[in-house]
Amino acid sequence: MLKFVATIAKTMINRFKSFVDGRASVFKNFLALGILQGTNFLIPLIIMPYLVSTIGIDSYGVVSFVQVVMIYFFSLTDYGFAITATQEIATNKSDLSKVSKIFSKVVSTKIVLVLFSALSITLLLFVVPDLKEEQLTVILGFALVIGQTSLPTWFFQGMEKMKYITYINLAAKLIFTILIFVFINEKSDYPYVLFFFGLGNLLSGVFGIFYAIRNYDITFRLATVREVQSELKKGWGLFVANFSITSYMNSNLFILKLFATNEIVGYYSVAEKIVMAIRQLLSVFSQAIFPHICQLVHDSYSKVVLFFKQVYIPFTLVIILVCISIFLFSEEVIGIFAASEVEGINNLLQILVFVPVIVCLNIFPSQLLLAYNLRRAYTRVMIFGSVLNVILNIALASQFIAKGTALSVIITESFILVGLYLIVRKGKSMIS
Repeated sequence: MLKFVATIAKTMINRFKSFVDGRASVFKNFLALGILQGTNFLIPLIIMPYLVSTIGIDSYGVVSFVQVVMIYFFSLTDYGFAITATQEIATNKSDLSKVSKIFSKVVSTKIVLVLFSALSITLLLFVVPDLKEEQLTVILGFALVIGQTSLPTWFFQGMEKMKYITYINLAAKLIFTILIFVFINEKSDYPYVLFFFGLGNLLSGVFGIFYAIRNYDITFRLATVREVQSELKKGWGLFVANFSITSYMNSNLFILKLFATNEIVGYYSVAEKIVMAIRQLLSVFSQAIFPHICQLVHDSYSKVVLFFKQVYIPFTLVIILVCISIFLFSEEVIGIFAASEVEGINNLLQILVFVPVIVCLNIFPSQLLLAYNLRRAYTRVMIFGSVLNVILNIALASQFIAKGTALSVIITESFILVGLYLIVRKGKSMIS
């Protein structure tokens, strides 16, 4: 009997090893991306209890509000390169001459977009009263845009070599964490929170760029005006789609600020950040498998479907279990991050915790549409979802405040889920 059990166990282990070995680059990429991007949300999550207790829930709400503004500008500077540049690098990674051209054009375009963002945020300081009141927080917070933009994650993701930039990122985040605990000691220190966060990313990004140039024989040159225009034109559709995603993910807090106090904004921010930590895991998973999907589409549709069945379905089941656990033990989870504010946050978290499940179900149709270059259909769904989210936010937040905001997110994500699957079903003949 023991011999039989041992034989079965050995067979299962060998099959699992064979499965992993066949997809080693995907698993390594997922692990590296998980560490890289996970720290961008986990570390703020870890220091959240300290910040809430030190600067107060109202100032934490202000920091979160300004952070949302910066995320909009980061969406502009990213301009869809997380998809377009990654896809180009992945399909040309054996040709270093082409890789150098792609690298130079993307970095040059990002520089132009950062300068445009700096000019835009300067103008906003004069016309938006809420931003003018927090002028120092906004100016220092722009470091977040510069830092996020400098990260060459798209390059290493396309090359499926994430290990080294992951190490650099961890070191930078450690510096950020130390700066927070050393310099954020009282309520009046809150304007510096986003500055330290951006500084950590900037250090990571600069080292990452130099590492890429040195170790992959990248010949960098500033792109011409025509090349930058070409990049902007090429990525326009995805930028609109991604900006729509950013809008429906972040306009929630922005619109809530119109109807709620800083304290309530702080409650929603804490619940949202807990959920965003899970959503970041979904983003990492999606980004990690995308280069592999891009390669599989050149083989056959059946291979793509098989890959999703073997990797995506188990991952989805894990996410569902995690979300159910958080729902059941929501008070205990909140107690870890904001013990004194459990009552104000609990109901919001119990609504928002189902968002990652819906988003996870979106990964399959999204990857298919992007990998098969059906970006226009993908963009349309995201634009409609963004518009719907703004309308729902205004209508529900004005009546139910933070709960209305949370409900609008659930409804919007459900709409996007249905829309994407309907498009995949309609265009299945084109894909397969």
